[in-house]
Amino acid sequence: MREMTGLRVEAFAGQQGVKTNSCELVDEKYAQWAAGSEKQSATRWETAAWERYQRIPSFVRGMVILEVERCAKEMGENTVTDAVVFKPIWGKGFSFGELSA
Repeated sequence: MREMTGLRVEAFAGQQGVKTNSCELVDEKYAQWAAGSEKQSATRWETAAWERYQRIPSFVRGMVILEVERCAKEMGENTVTDAVVFKPIWGKGFSFGELSA
């Protein structure tokens, strides 16, 4: 994830015409990601699952919503519950819940 974040910040720097990354530039990109995350719909979440989601860094919440809701649909669920959040993924027993526990 660090490598992907670094590459995206570098691309953002290039778009801004900046040759050297700075803390301010990284903060600006994080703010941009956070604004995008706020636009994601999160209407189908059980209270416990939603509270767990709130502990995830704001700049990645939008992507987490999309992926967790996709997993819920794949599991035939209409509501995101702890069972969806803790669903093992990638065949290694890892779950989204571990990100925010």
